[in-house]
Amino acid sequence: MPELTPMKKQYLEIKAQHPDCLLFFRLGDFYEMFDEDAKVAAEELNLTLTTRDRNKPLEERTPMCGVPYHSAEAYIARLIAKGYKVAICEQTEDPAQAKGLVDREVIRVVTPGTLIEENLLEEGKNNFLAALCATPAGAGLCFGDISTGEVVLTFFPAEGWANRAVNELARFAPREVLLSPGAADPAMVDYGKNKLGCRIEQAGEEAFALDRAWERVRRQFTQGLDQVPQGAEPAIQAAGALLDYLYATQKTDLSYLHTLRYYATGQFLELDPVARRNLELAETIRGKEKKGSLLWVLDKTKTAMGGRLLRSWMDRPLIDPVAISRRLEAVGWLVDNAVEREELLQVLREIPDLERLISRIVYGTAGARDLVALAAGLGAGYAALTLLPGWAFLEHPACKAGAAVAMLLVAYGRSEKLLRTGGLFLVLSCAFGGLLLLVSLARETPVMAGGLLGPSLGMRGILIAAALCYGVLSLVLGRQFTHTRTGGELQELTLTRQGRSVKLLALRDTGNTLQDPLTGRPVVVVEGEKLRPLLPELPRLDRQSLAHPVELLRDLEGTAGDLRLQLLPYRAVGVECGLLLALRVDRANCGGGEVRDCLTALSPTPLSDGGGYSALIGGEGA
Repeated sequence: MPELTPMKKQYLEIKAQHPDCLLFFRLGDFYEMFDEDAKVAAEELNLTLTTRDRNKPLEERTPMCGVPYHSAEAYIARLIAKGYKVAICEQTEDPAQAKGLVDREVIRVVTPGTLIEENLLEEGKNNFLAALCATPAGAGLCFGDISTGEVVLTFFPAEGWANRAVNELARFAPREVLLSPGAADPAMVDYGKNKLGCRIEQAGEEAFALDRAWERVRRQFTQGLDQVPQGAEPAIQAAGALLDYLYATQKTDLSYLHTLRYYATGQFLELDPVARRNLELAETIRGKEKKGSLLWVLDKTKTAMGGRLLRSWMDRPLIDPVAISRRLEAVGWLVDNAVEREELLQVLREIPDLERLISRIVYGTAGARDLVALAAGLGAGYAALTLLPGWAFLEHPACKAGAAVAMLLVAYGRSEKLLRTGGLFLVLSCAFGGLLLLVSLARETPVMAGGLLGPSLGMRGILIAAALCYGVLSLVLGRQFTHTRTGGELQELTLTRQGRSVKLLALRDTGNTLQDPLTGRPVVVVEGEKLRPLLPELPRLDRQSLAHPVELLRDLEGTAGDLRLQLLPYRAVGVECGLLLALRVDRANCGGGEVRDCLTALSPTPLSDGGGYSALIGGEGA
């Protein structure tokens, strides 16, 4: 047997911990797969199977294939759709600072029932993971959707539990089911795989042990445990097994899963799979698609959350008269108040999928755009609440100001410059409103509406007032509207690498939200051609080469690590997922501050808007 390299030993050790997964092993800017994993991935993803052992005999060569890390989601999605589990193994230390082999560990195991990525999920449908526990005392069933934070469970008596469990599984349509030894009979396994089309995971007795389950459930859930009736221990066992599986695969904080909801099957009209299929409630018989189903006809919802709620209502029709009356009262109010209904519809169109946004943020996978979207969604939700009965107090100016501050904090955090900019915005808004009122008082009587005095100007008057306001404030606050070289937005930037330095003029840009994936510090963006003095070893440093960073990096295979070059994903207007070549410099000095081991992105295009700068740094410094 040929001697293994340290890297291959590390790979095999990690692979042994996840034998049922395809291991995405991070090497630089690629996820690599080896041996049997490489053969499977190459076939399923139509990748080229290669090897690094071309000088060795055929039987001693290690098959391998890989995908760029920035586009791994698309490949993972295809594997998950085919029923595979994928273990993501990341580098947990900076290769430049590592002494010997870089530390690596699996940070997450992706399975069909544990997806949180927006592009891998159906917008108006929950992505449930289910756990079924069967005991002589009865059966418990738990459903969890980690993309929304929803966890529900129920209990069936021992007599006829299998048929009732099948009905609930058909109702929730989970992507993955965990079965206890008592529930893993051939009929249930066959139903899950062939009828539901979900992945079946057969767990051992220890995963469903009652003592361990109670411990996990009490630690995880702060609300809803009091709803679980006595004698429903199998439901607790199912919830415990579901949590155990999530802890093992997600390897991150799951504190947002804090509410457990128990329901009795008698609360809803129970439909067997045959009736559900023939009624075509959520999908058609022939095409297995939403279009043409009853849900497709009725679904006029404006948000993804509303779409999922409507689907759940159709899957679980109410039979409780009190609950039905309460729902009809809400519908009646919307029918009777046409104006408020239309305004509510307009506001709801602006609300993103808050449930999944919040889950990604708590999960730690959200970006800056997600935070801004959350803030905007909360603002739209606030506006929607003001239209509903009993929430009129939110119209008070103090409530509106508090909501505005909360939105800013959610989107941008506690930033000193943000507070200054927000204060300036409020000053401008007040000045503009006051000027409008002043002009209105000079010309005609203002309008009183809702207890507030407002201008009665037409569009012409508003435009004139806006021009006057801008002119006056530009004279008073002129320096706020231009880039200033000293102590302002334009500053000198010095980058140093291996004893070589280059001085540039940099713009402090709050829109530059790029972050170093290793340190979390802001990334400096520089026109790539300006860094020629720092990279004399790299002859191809022109705009055309930098516009194709993947090809450039591959041409430098074997030397990119020594040059400390890497790929950096980014998003911009019109660019959903772009790539920049990035260089790790020894030092970055700007405005009297110094940052060591600074990541610098090389832009293929000019950055200046006429201000003469050739670099961008974050609003709070490099």
